Amino acid sequence: EIASIPSAILHHNKEKLLDGELSFRKIELHRPRLRVVRGADGKWNLQDLAAVGKPGQPIPTIVVHEATIQFEDHSRADAAPFKLELTHANLTLINDPLDMVTIDGAAQADLLGKVIVHGIWRRQENEIALSIKTLGTRLDAALLERVACFCPSSLCGKLSGLRLEGQAQVNVNVAFRPGAEAAWSLQAHCQVSKATVRHPALPMPLTNIEASLRFDGSDLRVESLRAEAGATVLTAQGVGRLPCPDQHF
Repeated sequence: EIASIPSAILHHNKEKLLDGELSFRKIELHRPRLRVVRGADGKWNLQDLAAVGKPGQPIPTIVVHEATIQFEDHSRADAAPFKLELTHANLTLINDPLDMVTIDGAAQADLLGKVIVHGIWRRQENEIALSIKTLGTRLDAALLERVACFCPSSLCGKLSGLRLEGQAQVNVNVAFRPGAEAAWSLQAHCQVSKATVRHPALPMPLTNIEASLRFDGSDLRVESLRAEAGATVLTAQGVGRLPCPDQHF
């Protein structure tokens, strides 16, 4: 099942209705459930499902109330699928001007805290750009367990014994441009605060960590880091290149 919509309100375009044309100016969806899955072949279950809009015709305003969205990523055969559920999601899509659809929304995730989304979809070029921000993301064992599937296999074993506590705010920019050499692009910035790290390879815990990290699609940069180890204050900067930061840093 891809989608379940228990209740919807369709607002007719009255001017078009008088001309004998049935169309809608606004669609409201109440408590829908959406399941978004990326398969082992890298394809998404939603691909090619949406009908292409008529050229020169606006898309109705779409308002989503209290949605639940489930994400599953099965693209890595050597790791358990990554799963994430968003609840209490409210989303608005407005087609104005004609070639541009503005996307705004907010939701709650047990793994990430509050999630805020803003985006632009350019209909003619079929390009989309999304800005995603999290607030109150907890750094803990549950988060480490869920994101382990994204780590390079050379690093997975080094997560054993890692204990992490703290808070983070994450900003992610995602863009899709068909026809480009790399259709998808991703950039991310993470601000860590009040964090503590314990690991068997560390001679003593690092506490009161304040850090700024940035990812540009290939390099992961520690722009700044300040931590305490007992009475000692440490500061650091660094960069590592994925997918093997332990070999290129």
